Amino acid sequence: MLQLIRQSLRAGVVVLGLGLCAWASAAALDGLAPMELQKVGKDIYFVQGQSGAASSANAEFISNAGAVATGEGLVVFDTLGTPALAAKMRQLI
Repeated sequence: MLQLIRQSLRAGVVVLGLGLCAWASAAALDGLAPMELQKVGKDIYFVQGQSGAASSANAEFISNAGAVATGEGLVVFDTLGTPALAAKMRQLI
């Protein structure tokens, strides 16, 4: 019985942790610099970063990235500087 309680508590902590991670990720996306997905050709997309050095003011969004849609999926070139920026780009695509 004690083992079942411990397992339940561990599972609860894991679920809570995952929920907090999802919330933090969504909050991080809201605070990022504006990002615009540009269509530059048939099934070809481009995201242009800001000019300057990486900083908290520009959310380190200083690189460019591209994506090509194929019949088998999406190929992304340079997923930007942070996981949050990559996630935001994926949302736009």
